[in-house]
Order: sequence, then structure tokens, then C-alpha cells
Amino acid sequence: MRSASMQAATGLSKVKNVILCASCKGGVGKSTTAVNFAFTLHEMGYKVGIMDVDVYGPSLPTMAVPDRPFNPEVDIVGNEISPVVCKGVKLMSVG
Repeated sequence: MRSASMQAATGLSKVKNVILCASCKGGVGKSTTAVNFAFTLHEMGYKVGIMDVDVYGPSLPTMAVPDRPFNPEVDIVGNEISPVVCKGVKLMSVG
């Protein structure tokens, strides 16, 4: 096991609020709603991040293009993955 994997993860310890956009039906606009909501909150001055965990069809990578591509050499430090950023909104996706 990597020594970095032995370190404790901080997880969501610094996150104040979580808003979940979910449905049992596909194609109803969950990702569109989440992206629009996140960018609107950011424009209002809030620190915002989006985590897309749809393993069947992650759409965040097509809706919000990061300012720079993910680089494992830079974005993985220890046992933490740093999100990429698009216009000030932090992005994490399985896509």
C-alpha cells in the first residue's frame, strides 16, 4: 500500500452545506439543474463545487470545461485529489 494511502482523508470536513440533485429517472435535467445552480451561487459570491458521481453517464465534463485539464502529477497529493476549476467553480466527476 502506498504511504500516501495511509494518511487520514479530510473528506467533507470543510464543507458547510450540501445540496443534492437526484431523481430515479434519467434525462430529466439533474445535471443541467446542478450546473446552473452551482454557477449561479458562484456568481452570488458563494464558494461552490460540483461532484458528478453518475457512473452510467457523467455529463459534467461536457457541460463545464475546466480552465485546465486534470493532471495527476499535480492534482493528486497524498491521498487527496484536488478538483479542477471552471470559472471559479470546483469540479469533480467520474467522467
